[in-house]
Amino acid sequence: MIKMCISKKRFWVIVIAYLLLVVVILSTVIFVLNSSYTYSPVHADRMIKEGEMCELTIEYNGAKGKPDKEVIYVEAFSTYNFPEIERDGFKFFCWFCNFVACKDSVEIRSKKIRAIAQFEKDYSLVNAPCAIYNSNTAFDEFEVGDYPSINKKVKDVYLDGGYKAIIYSKENFKGKQTEVYYQGVYSGKIGSMKVEKLSTNRVKINELNDETKYDLLKSYAPRFWWDEDEQYYASSVEFALQNLTRTLSPDGYMGVISDLDSPNYKSDYLYGDKQNMKTYGFIVEKEYKYLDLCYYLYFPYNKAKEMFGIEFGNHIGDWEHLNVRLLLDKDGEDWYITPIFAQYSIHSERIYMPWENVPKIDNTHPVGYIANGSHGIWPYAGKNVYKDLFIIKLSDVCSEGEAWDTWEGNSLETYSYDALTWSGKGIGNSEWNTCFDHDFYNENSNAIIRWGNYGFDYPVQLYPRLQNAPEGPTCKKSVFNYFTMDTKFVY
Repeated sequence: MIKMCISKKRFWVIVIAYLLLVVVILSTVIFVLNSSYTYSPVHADRMIKEGEMCELTIEYNGAKGKPDKEVIYVEAFSTYNFPEIERDGFKFFCWFCNFVACKDSVEIRSKKIRAIAQFEKDYSLVNAPCAIYNSNTAFDEFEVGDYPSINKKVKDVYLDGGYKAIIYSKENFKGKQTEVYYQGVYSGKIGSMKVEKLSTNRVKINELNDETKYDLLKSYAPRFWWDEDEQYYASSVEFALQNLTRTLSPDGYMGVISDLDSPNYKSDYLYGDKQNMKTYGFIVEKEYKYLDLCYYLYFPYNKAKEMFGIEFGNHIGDWEHLNVRLLLDKDGEDWYITPIFAQYSIHSERIYMPWENVPKIDNTHPVGYIANGSHGIWPYAGKNVYKDLFIIKLSDVCSEGEAWDTWEGNSLETYSYDALTWSGKGIGNSEWNTCFDHDFYNENSNAIIRWGNYGFDYPVQLYPRLQNAPEGPTCKKSVFNYFTMDTKFVY
């Protein structure tokens, strides 16, 4: 018996030793392969040649009389015009081509293009302050009041401007509690629910014109707190374009660092331009009586997290934002706005905070804390976990190191943006910057689609050490989408 126990123990020691050896050998092979890879700043492997036939996959997603998916072949550098499509209970907005917004056509510039029809639910069909969607199109309506027994699994909740729903997972207002202030972002079981009118006071404004829009952008401009250990600051787009080369890629013209050759690249440019950094404010009129104030910051570099002494998930170029949603309504001849919530961008996630809970300066300026290096914008300081990977928790560190009041001095650029025509203009003292235009394939324009380089693709990619640069503000749903601010797509 003793010998058997010893032999079993010895067996597992040998197994573990072999496993460790395999891990070491695989790690060595991956390291050698990855270290020998040469970086391509414009994804040359995806570039196409004149006359080449390219694959275009179109996903119609429930449109009338269309298949779910269709693959066609189109000649390179040609323009493909999309068909008009409809879907019951939805409004068609635009196409997403490789997740870049397109209107009714696309230029074929890549070997493979995936076009997805983008629909938004038609909330104008709802005649009550609240509706819960049991499917993509079927819904039940609710007036202001208490509903102790609903017991339904729902796909979405719609809230008209100026209302909120308090949702409980169990009957009689028990169980997990969730507050909803905006449409289309809740799914799950509803045991009971309360529908209430928001208590936030309305503010009377003059007729909605460029002067009023400018005043609103200034009045609600954020205060940002830099972390006390921050090194990689924001800049202006002018500063960025002095250091980036406008280069054609399959996605359109992007601004790249032409001498980038490894994920360890560093230069003075990446540390930003603290003395001249800008906030870019876009005011966008939306359907369903909303005005969205979108405040964007550009960072030349995003420093992500370190594991085993190696940085993972960095990227050249980083756009982050803090948004404020206002309800716009008219009473007789008078116009009123009601702040409803603030939206904080945290990498690929969002935090929605009701206006009454938003930390503010002078009752109008929302406060945001910029995370050290990675620049996620949080409504509070401290160590904030944004992704729990069981063994490893990815977190942002924020503190009150130095305040930046973006409405002071010349640090705020103010624009009015039309989400139906995808065009903008400067208001106040600002002139529209044509780098935010949408003609991304025009060599004679200044439009930039990606503000930095593509990621560093390895032969064996476990997790990218350098990720793709982000698109600019006018490619973000909060600015270009006429219906919504949130990040959900309806496929």
